[in-house]
Amino acid sequence: MRFLPERPRTTLPDPRDPGVTLADVERAIRVLHPVPHLTPEQAEGLIAEGSAALFDVRAHAEFAEGHLPGAVRVDPAVPPARFAAAHGPDCTGRVVLFACSVGLRSARLAEAVAGAIVPYRPLGVANLSGGLFRWVAERRRPALPALHPFDAAWATLLGRTIAAAAE
Repeated sequence: MRFLPERPRTTLPDPRDPGVTLADVERAIRVLHPVPHLTPEQAEGLIAEGSAALFDVRAHAEFAEGHLPGAVRVDPAVPPARFAAAHGPDCTGRVVLFACSVGLRSARLAEAVAGAIVPYRPLGVANLSGGLFRWVAERRRPALPALHPFDAAWATLLGRTIAAAAE
């Protein structure tokens, strides 16, 4: 009988807790979803040189409010086979980069689709560490026209992250 490895038992920190930082959330996501995580600086370079296939893993309303140019919105619950059928050819020879607000939905999808897109020979599959919250806080380019905070709890974390980056 074959047993699957047990998933780490961790949860995301509460974004309403004033002591919680985006870095705390990033660490928890790395434990939950052990995929390659690129910093915004690394991602910025790949995007600038056209080496990334960029997928935004947020809801329609979040995407509509602001997203990185060239990003393709995909539903966070898209089945891996459906993602591969729809987007596999766009992944060939590129780093497939998934992004969302803080990196949870995108890390989950990166982990889920990595095997399904192997036939398309991507250079790699990665998650944007800290998501668009980190991108905006670090004032990366291209700038987003606006950023949807997901909900009120995550808006408090976004506000603290931007304030800390400005210090």
